[in-house]
Amino acid sequence: MRLVPLAAAPLLLLALAPASLAQTKSPEDVKHADTLFRQAQKLRDAGQVAQACADFAESQRLDPELGTLLNLADCHAAEGKTATAFAEFEQAEHQAQTRKDREREAFAHDQVNALSPRLSYVQLAPAPGATFDTVTLDGAPLERATWSAHAALDPGIHKLVFAANGKVPRTVDVIVASPGVQTVPVAALDAIAAPPPPPPPPPPPPPPPPPPAGGPGLQTLGFVVGGVGVVGIGLGSYFGVAAISNKNSGNAHCSGKFCDAQGLSDESSAHTDATLSTVAFAVGVVGLAAGAYFVLASPSPQSARLQVAPTVLAHGGGAAAMVTW
Repeated sequence: MRLVPLAAAPLLLLALAPASLAQTKSPEDVKHADTLFRQAQKLRDAGQVAQACADFAESQRLDPELGTLLNLADCHAAEGKTATAFAEFEQAEHQAQTRKDREREAFAHDQVNALSPRLSYVQLAPAPGATFDTVTLDGAPLERATWSAHAALDPGIHKLVFAANGKVPRTVDVIVASPGVQTVPVAALDAIAAPPPPPPPPPPPPPPPPPPAGGPGLQTLGFVVGGVGVVGIGLGSYFGVAAISNKNSGNAHCSGKFCDAQGLSDESSAHTDATLSTVAFAVGVVGLAAGAYFVLASPSPQSARLQVAPTVLAHGGGAAAMVTW
């Protein structure tokens, strides 16, 4: 129990040492609470009301006492926090009534009656269809049961925040300045806009253009076919020269229409070589012609030209092919 000198009539109960409450308190907390209580009284007497209220509140937190609660309520009333002081005096009145402390009960009751006409109330007025999941007042949640009741607030600026699932929260600043009931209209909350759909994926890249008609494949085919033609010309030349050689050799072994065995053999070889030469020349000419067509018909940055020329080999004739660009 804190021992404080008795004060004059109006502050008699405030100066009384707070009666102890039945709860366990550490000696350190009790000592610190008593120091804060005495310091708060000096600050209040010196006119430093805000700091005095803060010290009274901390003393009450550390060591809850009825006398400290009454001093705290009186300090808040002097600070102009009428709603806070009203609630604290009501709490003190109830505690004094429970403990049958008639003097303090009467004092707290008188203060409640004195503050009642000075209270400022806020009444929420939601628009038709407006629904909320939560309502907070200065950051503290309000119970749903109080949303439709008058809420006593201290003078000043207060922040109300209305929220609902899927809705955009709405903040309403309320300025409480004079006693009475102030109606706060609250419009329905706007729905949260759905996020825009993702952009469509980019179109796939166009397929590569088809290769030009002919192209390298056709040119390669032309070279192969032309090569076959060159070989055919070469073989035709070889067998042609062999046919002439065998014909001349056979004539040396023949007299008129009569030939010996060597002459007959040479004549037969000459006919065979002539036939093979004719066939090879035909294949060669066709191959060269087809190869030249394929090479010249294929697109190319530079023009291609196939040249074929006869040539004489060591043991016969032939043809040479040359492609130029």
